Amino acid sequence: MTAVARRGYALALGSLALASAAQLLLKLGMARLPPLAALLDPALWLTLDPLGVAGTAAGVACYGLSMVIWINVLTLLPLAVAYPLLSLSYVIVYLVATQVPAWGEAASDRRTAGILLIMLGVALVSRPGAAGHGPGRRRDRA
Repeated sequence: MTAVARRGYALALGSLALASAAQLLLKLGMARLPPLAALLDPALWLTLDPLGVAGTAAGVACYGLSMVIWINVLTLLPLAVAYPLLSLSYVIVYLVATQVPAWGEAASDRRTAGILLIMLGVALVSRPGAAGHGPGRRRDRA
């Protein structure tokens, strides 16, 4: 594996971690806030739960940073390799949401089987050489 590909995979993992953290933070934050329609009323803004606001803001910030990193990933890895890696976010969020009491989500055999299929699919399509051309190699445009 080339240094460019290693850097691409490392950045992809960082982006995935941030995107997963964003989902989890948004869930925690929004659980402490009223429905979005109610947030349109400025009279409620002073009564909002600060932890809900902070969690939601942190989630949005994580998404933003994740996107900036992902843009760099796309310059280093072929799209056919990079894009399936995004599916690993489902795996991370599912594992945290079902294993960490703060989220309290229930695991199920069906969901677990789906997560295993996602992992298998990512392994099949994202391994080096699976895309038909090397990571970071650009094709000439016609």
